Amino acid sequence: MMLSIIVPAYNEERTIVKILDKIKDVKLTGGLSKEILVINDASSDNTGSIIDKYAEESKTIFVRSFHHKKNKG
Repeated sequence: MMLSIIVPAYNEERTIVKILDKIKDVKLTGGLSKEILVINDASSDNTGSIIDKYAEESKTIFVRSFHHKKNKG
């Protein structure tokens, strides 16, 4: 069974890697695996590219990034 963790992000270039690392480091029990879904809500900084790079380089868990073209709040 998989646990999906949804992380909304808006202009989080300074903190998003720390947040994702903390989520990645949580150990699940009971045979659960996890995926992280990061929603970039039209950030005007480098959040989007940081998320994409993190997802591409992630080997231990499944990370997917999604990008809104317009901020949806």
